[in-house]
Amino acid sequence: MLFRSEGTILVKETFKNKAAYDKGSKFILTVMIKQKAGSSPETGDWGFVMGAKGKVSTGTSKWAKFCSNCHVYAASNDYVFMNADFMAGMKK
Repeated sequence: MLFRSEGTILVKETFKNKAAYDKGSKFILTVMIKQKAGSSPETGDWGFVMGAKGKVSTGTSKWAKFCSNCHVYAASNDYVFMNADFMAGMKK
């Protein structure tokens, strides 16, 4: 299991779907920020930011639940996954 330290930031481009990605459509930046240990056990202590508003969602907030619904499948990798790995796992 990997544990990233408090303050680690991961940024990725998010597309509406694979067709939008293939077409090169506009993307939204999504950000994960590792929080202080124990501050958001529901999300593996990750905060999520989606889009330009910059609000960090943690705990049981609407967006934290939305993001963590997928990230929970990568709990053994500190809730971090690559889309290709995630999609391959969902087919099983």
